[in-house]
Amino acid sequence: MKMVFVAGVIFCIALLPLPITAQNTVTAKVTHLVGTVEVRSKTAASWRPARLGMTVKEKGDIRVFVESEAEVTFTDGTKLKIGENSVVTLSRMKTESGGESSQSTVKILSGKVWGNVKKLTSSRSEFDFETPTAVASIRGTRLGIEVGKRRTTVDVYEGKVFVRRKSGRGSAMVTNNNRAIVEQGKKEVKVLDFKTIRETIDTRNGSMEPVDPFVASSQQSDSSAVPQDTAGQQPSDTAGAESGATDEDATGQGTEIPDSSGTGQGAESEGESGSAETESVDARLLLTVATPAKGTKITEPLIIATGKTTPGAKVFVNEMQVSVGRDGTFNGRIPLPDEPYTYTVVIRAELDGKEVVLQRQVTYEPKTGKLFLECSSPADGRKITSRSIRISGKTLPRATVSANGIPLSVATNGVFSGELPLTEQMIGEYQLEIIARNDDDELNRMMNLEISGESPQINISAPVCLFSLQGQQATLQRTVPLQLLDRTPGDELTLTYINNGSVEKISSEPGRTENVLLNEGMNEYSFQVTDRAGNTSPVFRGKLYYLPGPIILLLNEPSRNPMVYEGVPPVLHPGRTVAEEPVDVEVEIDDGIGTVPLSIKYCRVTGNGQTIQLRNNNDYIYTGSVNVRRGTNQFTVQVEDLTGRLEQLRFSVIVK
Repeated sequence: MKMVFVAGVIFCIALLPLPITAQNTVTAKVTHLVGTVEVRSKTAASWRPARLGMTVKEKGDIRVFVESEAEVTFTDGTKLKIGENSVVTLSRMKTESGGESSQSTVKILSGKVWGNVKKLTSSRSEFDFETPTAVASIRGTRLGIEVGKRRTTVDVYEGKVFVRRKSGRGSAMVTNNNRAIVEQGKKEVKVLDFKTIRETIDTRNGSMEPVDPFVASSQQSDSSAVPQDTAGQQPSDTAGAESGATDEDATGQGTEIPDSSGTGQGAESEGESGSAETESVDARLLLTVATPAKGTKITEPLIIATGKTTPGAKVFVNEMQVSVGRDGTFNGRIPLPDEPYTYTVVIRAELDGKEVVLQRQVTYEPKTGKLFLECSSPADGRKITSRSIRISGKTLPRATVSANGIPLSVATNGVFSGELPLTEQMIGEYQLEIIARNDDDELNRMMNLEISGESPQINISAPVCLFSLQGQQATLQRTVPLQLLDRTPGDELTLTYINNGSVEKISSEPGRTENVLLNEGMNEYSFQVTDRAGNTSPVFRGKLYYLPGPIILLLNEPSRNPMVYEGVPPVLHPGRTVAEEPVDVEVEIDDGIGTVPLSIKYCRVTGNGQTIQLRNNNDYIYTGSVNVRRGTNQFTVQVEDLTGRLEQLRFSVIVK
């Protein structure tokens, strides 16, 4: 089944400069809802229900279902009322630095929209309403817009609007209480006053009556309510339904080959119509031509020649040899110049030096009619996982077709096809615009696609994991921050974290910082990041102690503090001028998690001009000796772990 592309209008409206954020962006909020209304952000493929107060950002979509309506309010107070069965995109919402000017674009793909646009103060400000076939420039006004299948109407309630066809041919300045009508295939912009419209309007055809919803009904003539769409159809995601073109249409191979009893498909014959004609030199060489018949008219520059000859003979059509079956049946497809003309077709058979020739006059008259655009591939909302986008569809023969500015091949039957190569920078949400043009008209089709990073041919950048504690031996932190980076927009990352043999996978995205937990004591870890295409970061491996503390010190020897020795005369050691006596020191260390001595840098005693490193005898005991003199000897035990944490214990030895 073929679907007809929905025509529409594009409007350009200049706005009062909007307040800006540091990023120079503008937003709109949902300020009124009735019935079923859904929104979709530029980064999401699925729709979600709208709610009052919800913010709609740049490139956000709004769709309003049957018996429903919505209102959105911009930062400067500009309001849009969206009627039922409508699809709208807030395509552009930006301001220049300082807020001196603004540029906003609202694309109306289908339905009805009313706008109350604030008056502009800057000549550089713009506000565009866009649909496929027309442009209207506005500098502050109240207006109503209706996008139908074949025409668009612009009602101006207040202000002036310059309306022109999108092709640039045909325009009009529309003032208060007047309507502009842009019809598909017509070059002029028709303007009617509201009085004439109200006297002649036929509500049965679903046309919009000029009613301003922003003004009380008592102030308007012949109207008391905002008109409702009576079509009763659920809005689609785009301006036109997805085409149902067959595979034959998509590949250009769908032309039927007629049998020997009739003319070519789509052809008409005049004068001596469809009967086959036979000629021969003698009984050994016969030539029967079934198609084309004499006086045939064709609408495509292609001759389909069929008939029968003597088995074993060769057949040429305009000196191009065609295939001949074992029974002598031949069938050929001969292209003609793509120019309207009456051509002579010469069919010749030859065998054993003999030949038979028949001629036909064929008139080529290209199809005429209004431009149409059917897109069979890709489907709107499709996720693209290959290295290119395959584009195909059908339009009027002799029209030109482009996809995002790249020309596509158009066959003589109007079937177009081509491929749009993808790069890494396109990954994420991607908008595809297909445009068909001829001398009289221009149509376009917008599709929102998702370019997946799963394709290794597109996604070639490896992700990066930044580990701030790399190279450290120990930490007091319970969590370790890991920053994940990737040059591919919209990529999906998987962090694989292995700690002491336990594996954990964390889904993340570029630019995020993930925190992983450490076990108390020693952690033997490894980190690696993988993106959707299988690109991997280098592996980080190492050992890291998590030491929550505290460090507890116990003095086992001397057994008391202070320790008093009586009747033990100090000994004068050889070479010393002061009598000293060695005293044993034993320190017990407990960190609460059993990592002593692996997590301890040193345990030492200082005092009396001495610094003694105590030796580790088992998991938590450190021993050594210090020399004491007569009188009071003061010492300090110092212990430092791998985190740099320092604990101290003081004791005294008194010798009488």
